[in-house]
Amino acid sequence: MRERKKICICFPFMGDSIGGSHLSALELIKRLDNFYFYPLIVLHKKGILYNYLKRRKISFFFLPLKYFVGNKKGIFLNIKNLFLNFYKLKSFLNKNSIQFVHSNDSSIHLNWIIASKFSKCKFFWHLRIKFPDWRLYKILINFSDKIICISRYVYNTVPNKLKFKSVIIYNPISLLDKIENKNEKILISKFSKFRNKKKILFMANIIESKKLDIFVKSALEIFNKKNFIFIIIGSDKYKIFNKIFFNLKNKKFKKNIFFLNYSYNIKYWLKNADILLVPAINEGHNRTIVESMLAKLPVIASNSGGHKETINNKKNGWLFQTNNYTELAKLTLNFFKLSKSKKEKIKIQAYKTAFNKFNPEKNKKKIENLYRSI
Repeated sequence: MRERKKICICFPFMGDSIGGSHLSALELIKRLDNFYFYPLIVLHKKGILYNYLKRRKISFFFLPLKYFVGNKKGIFLNIKNLFLNFYKLKSFLNKNSIQFVHSNDSSIHLNWIIASKFSKCKFFWHLRIKFPDWRLYKILINFSDKIICISRYVYNTVPNKLKFKSVIIYNPISLLDKIENKNEKILISKFSKFRNKKKILFMANIIESKKLDIFVKSALEIFNKKNFIFIIIGSDKYKIFNKIFFNLKNKKFKKNIFFLNYSYNIKYWLKNADILLVPAINEGHNRTIVESMLAKLPVIASNSGGHKETINNKKNGWLFQTNNYTELAKLTLNFFKLSKSKKEKIKIQAYKTAFNKFNPEKNKKKIENLYRSI
């Protein structure tokens, strides 16, 4: 009997960075029904994601590209780069008999969509951010077959003319198992001496919209009243943490800040911190918030973007006014004054929200049904 032909779905990534969108996509790939679907991961650069997949022994195809649409401004330069990549990507799609391309970030959307259309592949544009005001982006997204929005907030930013092919599907999220990492193991061993101190966590790839400055300002106000520990975890390509840390005058406060460029053991930090602070703005959705809820770690987040769809204020977490670091500090200090039973009630509600809304199996089935419908 002839073997059933599977639907080949290509998942391209840059490869030099990793964030919530990558982890959610990998969660989906891992859970796809392998009777019907054959996922093919493609990376263009060596870097954090490349090493992450190697460590986890996840197979992928390395397809280096020299030019990238979206790296620099200028519509003519980007159109030129689009065509420089066109034949290489089209050849790859045809050679591997790929039927679907499932794209998960802006650079991949822009680089792959034209080659996909000429290869007669269906293109899924996974929109994980607020719809950007960029002319080329607005033009190319029209060639997508489906736009998958990760929250109602993201969906509401999509132009009305594209709403008919847009759908809201929340990310599939679970807590990942740890991987041993030398630098992290060293920090964890050092960290053990602070076992009895309260620990406040910030975890995100460090870019302007994540508002690390608000976290640090709030942390200083907290430290002036309570001798707590502050943990900052996130890739800092733009050296934002270094600039903020260098300008701090309080030496005692600086000694209580711990920085880790990237964590391979997220579960450890979520289980060993006392609270997560998320000052980021205009987030399509925030994976770390959901991971914290699953780990029963309380969360205080800015009243912005997709946060409001996950956190029900004072029920399963807390929301604070965007950029108001004084309010964030006050809410954090108030949290530590709550009774044990009140904290436990918040944690249980948070866990239920995260488990039900971002359940990997349930949301994976929605994606699979979308594939089948096309």
